[in-house]
Amino acid sequence: MRSSDLGNGVRKTRLTTIYGANEPLVVLADHLLGLRGWALILYGALPANLAVIGALKLDPGIEAPGWPILGLLALPVVITSLLIRNRQREWYVSSAFLNARSVLITILILLCSMAIYGAAQLAKGTFVWVGAPPFWTPQFALVLRESILFGVASLVVSSTLFMVLLTKGADLPGLPSSKTVETLAVIRQELRIVMTNTIWTRCPEKQEDTFKNSINKLTEELEYRHNLNLPSFARLSLDPLAFAIDDLAKVTNEIEEIESGDLRMPIWKVYFALDEELTPSEKEERQRWSERRNSLQSLKKTRWSV
Repeated sequence: MRSSDLGNGVRKTRLTTIYGANEPLVVLADHLLGLRGWALILYGALPANLAVIGALKLDPGIEAPGWPILGLLALPVVITSLLIRNRQREWYVSSAFLNARSVLITILILLCSMAIYGAAQLAKGTFVWVGAPPFWTPQFALVLRESILFGVASLVVSSTLFMVLLTKGADLPGLPSSKTVETLAVIRQELRIVMTNTIWTRCPEKQEDTFKNSINKLTEELEYRHNLNLPSFARLSLDPLAFAIDDLAKVTNEIEEIESGDLRMPIWKVYFALDEELTPSEKEERQRWSERRNSLQSLKKTRWSV
């Protein structure tokens, strides 16, 4: 019932889940905070540095708007967040935390811009630092609104920067290279074919060539994942995917080697069927190969950016 490699026992891997509780903390932090593209915050806040030299400033005749009016200035923030989301999506294979990561980075850029503006105004003597309570005063609220207004204004410049540079695949320090982005795009494209295959829902009589080619292409691309121009923790995040694709290739070959459909179905059920559909002997076999089964199920359940 099993091919020759089945007597070797359960294969052990360093990572047994995909973006789950057993992942190294830095991998989860990368997906939540966007660590592999940390310089994006610096590039986004770069226009705010013009306030230090006075090249970018608010018109002295413009008064800081009230809080309700500031809410109407959300458009530049939304545009910047969408541009960041589009770029972040290209840097990852999984879509886990994509929206949260994009919003968080946008907020950090806005806060950095406000901090730079505030520091510049303190250096010029426009703002006065009050080191004793009460801190929340009408003057402080006015300064805060003015800083927010400047931060939003700088995001307009940042949005232009993102559209001109970051959407053109430019290789900038602190960001994934264009070659890496192309490789991740290939992985996502082939993964789309794999995840929409019918093997996840029924036992196939014969696999299509496109599915086999996608498995081979993914195996080839992931084999050189540690050569990508990414931080080590970002390359590490591709390990569970590589292990799962390897397991899927083995299971697929194992099923196809059996000509009889009656014998092929029990093997498929061990890896893909629901628990209630298994016979007692099949449940024992699933327990034996639980790690491979869990690897495939993690591959199925993970939110891939496909």
